[in-house]
Amino acid sequence: VVRHERDRVVEQCTALDAGLVIADQDDVKGTGRAVECGLAALPADLTGTILVTYGDVPLLTGDTLVQLTVSHQESGSAVSVVTAHLDDPTGYGRVVRDAQGRVERIVEHKDATADELALTEINSGIYAFDAQVLRAALAQVGTDNAQGEKYLTDVISIARDAGRPVRALRGVPILARTAGLIAHLFEEIQQPIGFALSYQATREMVYDGEVPEGFGAHE
Repeated sequence: VVRHERDRVVEQCTALDAGLVIADQDDVKGTGRAVECGLAALPADLTGTILVTYGDVPLLTGDTLVQLTVSHQESGSAVSVVTAHLDDPTGYGRVVRDAQGRVERIVEHKDATADELALTEINSGIYAFDAQVLRAALAQVGTDNAQGEKYLTDVISIARDAGRPVRALRGVPILARTAGLIAHLFEEIQQPIGFALSYQATREMVYDGEVPEGFGAHE
């Protein structure tokens, strides 16, 4: 799904896979609207699991998405979202849990109260959805928020209110690893020409309870 710098993004993506389905987001802003536009480009009777990730998530691999898909499907959840704890969560959506520790909703930073801003569990922007649940929930998402956008994160609370199971895959975020990679590169580029980079960014997901193939869950 493309909007900003549309032509440049399409050129790069189709160079990697000429068979990609390209969907253009209209003037309605927000991650929820982006997903709606993407769904509109796919068959109306599409069922099963839909993976969604933001376009600026770094160091994300196909293996991670495969593990998320398998874990999501085996759990029978309507929504699975990868979350993480950050010492400084500024700018990220916060995960709000109920008294039993279950994911209740995700609130964007600009819409959060002081108490919500104090939370350190954040939304990574990596999701797995049941297709039918996603379509139905997006139809209920509005733009009455601080940014006047359709938030994909509103699907979480809509699904929960409808009694559908929502789970969080909680761990060390890919995003957090980026800081180490950038710091390392800045150190290396101060070396004489001819240096070789040998940095390997690692990713891991850790959970409460059992760990199925790199993933564990906390609902």
